Amino acid sequence: MGLDMYMLKRNKAQEPHFDEDTNEPCYNWEDVAYWRKANEIHKWFLDYYNLDGDFNCELQEVGKDGLQELVDTCKFVLARRGKNDASKVASEKLPTQGGFFFGDTDYDDYYYEDLENTVSQMEKVIRETDWDNEVVVYSCWW
Repeated sequence: MGLDMYMLKRNKAQEPHFDEDTNEPCYNWEDVAYWRKANEIHKWFLDYYNLDGDFNCELQEVGKDGLQELVDTCKFVLARRGKNDASKVASEKLPTQGGFFFGDTDYDDYYYEDLENTVSQMEKVIRETDWDNEVVVYSCWW
């Protein structure tokens, strides 16, 4: 149990198939990023897209500019790692968020590993997505 976070993409022109039980439209999504208990990244998505704190098992469309802003913010915080003001910068720019099985809220090596992982994954998503023809979404399950 815990905070599992996903980024998915699909072709915008893809026709949905319909769930047999609910008749809800369903799409075939490609997994493009995954985080485990990176609560500071989850909080960033909640804040940036003005999502309710109960956001769970839903899809939020994300854009290239937003993902680039996330990358830039992560890089800014990473550049302060090991400096006297590192925790202050981290808590102001990418604060952690507690929650039910959301993981640690310390600004420690695991926190910075989450940021490095985020930069790597988001740069790949930005680079490899055909933004004119594909849609990218963020989702989580906790």
